[in-house]
Parts: sequence; structure tokens; C-alpha cells
Amino acid sequence: LVTSSLNAMGDVIMYAHTLLVTTYKDALHSMLAASDRSGEMQMSGGIANLLAGTTMGEQVKNLSRRQVAEVFDGTCYNNIEASRENVIKLHQALQNEIKLIYRGAGKREEEKAREVLSELASASHVLEKELTDSICRLASVLQGFLAPHVKAFETLEYETVTSSYSESGVMMELIAALDVTLLPFKEALSQGCFDTLVKVLIAEHMAPALERLILGKKASAFSGIGAMLFDKDLRALTGFISGLAHRPVRDSFTRLSQIALVLTLGEPQEIFEYNWGDSASGNISWHLTADEVRRTMTRRNDWAADRIKSLRL
Repeated sequence: LVTSSLNAMGDVIMYAHTLLVTTYKDALHSMLAASDRSGEMQMSGGIANLLAGTTMGEQVKNLSRRQVAEVFDGTCYNNIEASRENVIKLHQALQNEIKLIYRGAGKREEEKAREVLSELASASHVLEKELTDSICRLASVLQGFLAPHVKAFETLEYETVTSSYSESGVMMELIAALDVTLLPFKEALSQGCFDTLVKVLIAEHMAPALERLILGKKASAFSGIGAMLFDKDLRALTGFISGLAHRPVRDSFTRLSQIALVLTLGEPQEIFEYNWGDSASGNISWHLTADEVRRTMTRRNDWAADRIKSLRL
């Protein structure tokens, strides 16, 4: 930069970019070790060896939490995250240097210099995608241990429960399973990587599965008390997950929270008291469609279908 030569700066930045997105990224990628037969499952260290030669459907079936916890090595995940953050810091530092070096010079030269530096930002995006993809694959493995606990909610008869004073036993078991499953990864991963893992587990696996309890083809029915129990279960899960992660995760529960809100209304028409149809006012930004709200209402076994149908949603 001190030479003020755009060509020299461009050569150095392009070399750094190439090094980061090819040689360095490929080295990190190889640390994720083996892949399954379909070539889709790159995992870190010993987990790759456990999964080697298996198909996607077999990956978790014969594994235990203990096996996965014992062989897991978070070094590669943490290295990718640290590398991405260092590239971002370097990019920001060089941006500030450009302001000093080209102070008083032509605007055109400064813009060209910033355009050259954009290659560093591109490199950080490549590393971020590599990290996110790797954590998504890890989340898919862990979901195999949690899926039976989520599926157990299908057996919970929300229309016949008689109390909502405490969380259901099914939710307590799910939280316990989450705690046991995630503990080794909380210790091995950086806080940033762990937060991403938690968010992916919730947003891509658990939340959609719980939504299907209400919006799916085999939806559950709810009494008023059952609706309150579902709301209490959801609050317990949200509170537990929020305690695990440093980053906000409540946005991953937004749709579920709104489903619970609709289920626990005193009457169907109370939906309009929560600024439904008027996004400019109130503090709720609805993420459910009118059809989803109506379908959620039909899950209440004490609400007449004609009352729900008459609502102008």
C-alpha cells in the first residue's frame, strides 16, 4: 500500500486471495477427512472414520452419542472460523490504510484500490460458506440422535391433557437429550461455531418438525389446556436453547411462537388484537400466512369450524 501502486497491491491481494480460497481452503477441507459413498458427507477427524463407507441413511443408525463424542475434534471448525475472522480484520485494517494513503488523492484511485481489496472480502465469504456447510453436515448427524425425542411429540395427546402447570415429560426428555448430545461439542467448539451448530439444529431440523405437529398432514388436536401445555413446552425449549447459545436464537422459534399464540387465543377473532393484517402497528411481525393461521385454529377441538371460516384473514 505504501507504494501507492495499484498494480503491486493488486498482485499481492490476488495472491493472498488465491492462497486462501484454494490452497488453504483445500487443506482445511482435507482435514475434514473422508466422505461417504455419495461424496456428500465431509466430517471432522474420527467422525469421518466412523461414517466411512456408509450411506446417508446408515450414518447414525449404528452409532452412539458416546462414540461420536469420543472421536470428535473441533480443531478444523475452529480454525476455519478464526481464519475467516482474521481475513475480515485484515480487510478492515487495509480499508483504513487506504483512507490515509489516498487522502487528498483522486477519488478514482481510491475506488480502484477498494475494488482490489474486495477480493479479500470474497475470500472471507468462501471460508464462511465452508464453515457453515461443515456445521450443517455435523448437525445432520446429531439430529439422528434427537429425532426420536422430537417424534415422541406425535404420541402426546394434547386434546386430553388435564394440566398445563409444568412442561410435558416428552419435552423434558427432549431437553435432556439435547443437553447430553451437545455437551461434548460445547467443550470442543469455539463459542461462535457452537452457536451456529445450535442454530442450525433448531432452524433446519427441530423447529420444522415441531411445526408439522400443527401444520402437517397428521396434525395433533388441541384442547384449550393442551394449547397452553404446548406453549409451556415451547417456552421451556426456547429458554433452554437461549441459555446454551451466546447469540440470539429466538428468531428460529418465531413461527412456532406465533403458532402457539394462535392456539392459545381465547377466541379465534382475538387474532385481530395482535395486529393481524396491520404490519405497520403493534410489535408483532407475522411470519405465518393466512392459510397457516386458519389451519392452526382448526387444531383447537373446541372451536367451531364455521367461526374460523368466517374470519376475514
